[in-house]
Amino acid sequence: MLKYGFSPQRKWGLGGMYRLAKLTASQLNDIRKLEAKWKGVVVLAYEKVPEPAALSEEQLRRLQALEKELGVVLIAYK
Repeated sequence: MLKYGFSPQRKWGLGGMYRLAKLTASQLNDIRKLEAKWKGVVVLAYEKVPEPAALSEEQLRRLQALEKELGVVLIAYK
């Protein structure tokens, strides 16, 4: 349930911190209903929207290489 913001702990990301939003049971239910309608879509709730990082071509190449190496999707934000 972490993606829905039940954990108030801070998480570190590339270039800074973000905090998932704390949701009431009703809010969580509303999000689950939306996800059920939008098959294959996952909705994340943040307290504030993370700003995407502007990467140089070299940074982007390195990020993509690391994604391939790790087998994950990486998202860079400020």
